[in-house]
Amino acid sequence: MTNPMPWSPDDVYRMEFVENPTWSPDGTTLLYVHAKPDRVKNGMRRSIWMRRGTDAPRRFSAGTASDRMPQWSPDGRMVAFLSSRGGDGAQLYVMPADGGEAEALTSLPAGVGGFAWSPDSQHIALVSYPLPSDLEAEANPADAPQSAFEAEQRKAQQTHDQKQRIDPRVINELPFRTGTDYIEGRRGHIYVLEVARGQSSIKRVTTDERDYGTPCWGPDGQTLYALAKIDPAATHYFVGRGIAKITVADVCTVDIWADEHWSIGGAPQISPDGRWLAAIAQVAHRPFYGGAFLLMRSLDTNDGWSPCDMSEATIGNWEWLPDSSGIAYVAEWQGQGDLRLMALPGAQVMSVATPTTGMGMVIDEFAVASDGRVAYTQGGPAFPCELFEAHAGQVQQISALYTSLLAERTTTAFEEMWYPSADGQMVQGWLLAPPQVEPGKHYGLVLHIHGGPHAMWSPGTRSMWLEWQATASAGMYVFFCNPRGSEGYGLAWQAGSMARWGHADQPDFEAGIDAVLAKGLPIDSQRIGVTGGSYGGFMTTWLIGHSQRFAAAVSARGVYNLITEHSMSDAYELVEYSFGLNPWQHAEQLWQASPIAAVEQMHAPLLILHSELDFRVPIGEAEQLYTMLRRLGRTVEMVRYPREGHELTRSGEPNHQIDHMRRTIEWFVRYIGVAQ
Repeated sequence: MTNPMPWSPDDVYRMEFVENPTWSPDGTTLLYVHAKPDRVKNGMRRSIWMRRGTDAPRRFSAGTASDRMPQWSPDGRMVAFLSSRGGDGAQLYVMPADGGEAEALTSLPAGVGGFAWSPDSQHIALVSYPLPSDLEAEANPADAPQSAFEAEQRKAQQTHDQKQRIDPRVINELPFRTGTDYIEGRRGHIYVLEVARGQSSIKRVTTDERDYGTPCWGPDGQTLYALAKIDPAATHYFVGRGIAKITVADVCTVDIWADEHWSIGGAPQISPDGRWLAAIAQVAHRPFYGGAFLLMRSLDTNDGWSPCDMSEATIGNWEWLPDSSGIAYVAEWQGQGDLRLMALPGAQVMSVATPTTGMGMVIDEFAVASDGRVAYTQGGPAFPCELFEAHAGQVQQISALYTSLLAERTTTAFEEMWYPSADGQMVQGWLLAPPQVEPGKHYGLVLHIHGGPHAMWSPGTRSMWLEWQATASAGMYVFFCNPRGSEGYGLAWQAGSMARWGHADQPDFEAGIDAVLAKGLPIDSQRIGVTGGSYGGFMTTWLIGHSQRFAAAVSARGVYNLITEHSMSDAYELVEYSFGLNPWQHAEQLWQASPIAAVEQMHAPLLILHSELDFRVPIGEAEQLYTMLRRLGRTVEMVRYPREGHELTRSGEPNHQIDHMRRTIEWFVRYIGVAQ
């Protein structure tokens, strides 16, 4: 194409992704999910694709709605997956591996959250999150409707009962809401079904309120292992979980493996030979700041958990190697996400192909075949996501999601920077320039700040790739970095912001801006903007309240008042463990540690973006700050997004993602301008 166009927010509708790669048991066939925006439905459509050997990929599932999370049966004959095609949430379907019609195995009121095949391919265990009323209906099943009219009448009655159930809504639990929903007594329960008999065979095997996660099977086909609350009555949300060992029989039993030192944080995985169990955990008394560890325990000796040495890298996705000799995992380290191997004690790890690595390249998901081939999704400076296969010293790109789009757009390069902060510690960041810099003109600079605060950004961060390119294409320099508190730089760096939000990382941001300006680029130091979401919103407003160098700001889903964030969100433990404080004893300290305490010093024009169903950072945070700034006569605007939660910019409605990005860019164009 002779005249490439600049990137823009409208390109959200051309951002496609590959997810869930998984090899057949014999290693000859690859399944993966292709995710693509649907303009008509204003959502994402997902379909499962198959690649046999070296053949071109072909569509495996219909993809009329959302088909995802494919899993091969251990005998390789069937593929199970979740689909929303029936209009009743995500249900479990199965179809022959050589193609054919998909059969629905469930029609659970709450849908299916995750599942696992039994070793003999005869059963599937799954997790669902039913309401108490759903459990009552399970215990007292109604007779099948005798006519279509009766079925419609029942459906209408159920809709009426649902409205009445929450009018008024009674709350007697904590947390009482999360994501975009009220919990309303929902707990994760595990069900088991016989594949050949389908829906008629489904049986719930848990009865307590431990809120189970996705299970995995033991080698005997009679035992399940799943994440569960140690104390069902506890009000913990981020900690207080162990592994439940569930015996599946006529009378099911549950044994909880609790460890006072560790809090398990993800679904366990059992080794292919059935001898080892592994799970991700954090230190129970130091969550968020003590790092995440991969734990192992032998099922032969049951000696308890042993942490694996991850060399201080942050662990991303992981899985057992096919021969059970060890674990493959994504190591997030200094702006890259590389594949690493870790052998079992005394084992010789199998030979595995090596994916391509490089500055800012990030592997997200991957799958290792029985012969050592690796299928993986990766993003980097040149593209947000593609599917690759590494084999015998070679790497082949399987997907071509961005081949044509990249030819139609002008993509600006990411310049890596390492610079000293105020105390001499080195910080890693990246700088993007406008695609065309005109001689004699000067440009604005926009600082982007990640959330968390425990996260790691890089040029391969797919959720931000387009926004960085679109902002640069609008005529501004873009800078982002990984300050103290970030993952991927060791435990000491990650813990560096503990109890010092704002105080610890402001010098890292300020030094980054100074390092950019010292390059002698045509940047106007009077036209600097700042933006971020979640913790990035905290820091955006902290900076404009503690520094006058910023000419404009955009804050999204931000935490502004630690007192109200503690007691209105599901993240009360984040505040408690980050600061060692609580509102009923330390209100003054929490207020002083909040950006809103410096509201009188906030003079930069501020755009506040927030989702109305954000229960991680409730919209009351935005309303407080907006009201105070308006009363102070400052330039401020608030935008509320209906139907959206905390994940708007990553998985919200495409039209809202476009609007969010466009408003952000236009605010900076208005207040710091483009080339002048």
